[in-house]
Amino acid sequence: MKKDKQSNKKNEQDNKVENQKNVNVQEDVPKNTEEHERVLELEQIKKSLEEYKDKFLRIAAEYENYRKRSEKEKLLIYSNATSNTISAILPVIDSLDLALKSMKNAGEEYQKGLNLVNNQLLDSLNKLNVKSFGETGDNFNPDIHNAVSHIEDENNDKESFISEVFQKGYMVGDKVIRHAMVQVTN
Repeated sequence: MKKDKQSNKKNEQDNKVENQKNVNVQEDVPKNTEEHERVLELEQIKKSLEEYKDKFLRIAAEYENYRKRSEKEKLLIYSNATSNTISAILPVIDSLDLALKSMKNAGEEYQKGLNLVNNQLLDSLNKLNVKSFGETGDNFNPDIHNAVSHIEDENNDKESFISEVFQKGYMVGDKVIRHAMVQVTN
């Protein structure tokens, strides 16, 4: 926008100088002569050229704005699609986490298989730039954590930390998909 204003100022100054030259040329050329008609025709062509040049610059600026806006929209659409997809998969991730926590009495092969599936899922989430948050001992952040209970611990001097996680939170980049449900101490 700033470049457009500077360009328009320069064009106006160039037009003033050109018009002054044309006035001087017109004064030198006698009226109703063939040469005078050529000068007038030349002036009209120059005006027309300036109009087309101005239109061209405006269209070029509009196109550049359109290109930038389209790029932002594409990134937003991708981010929203990723968020919606991960939101749909979160119940499966939660179920897998519960299965991993409760497999103390399960057979060794079953544990290996479940850990393998969990690792593959975590790798896939990392490739999509999805991060989990809300671990026990982390500092409480109301922007990304949802405190569902609060307890006081006189033995601990640490201020507002997570003592228990009921449900992990997930984010894509800086966008929170789901807030972590936690218990906060102090």
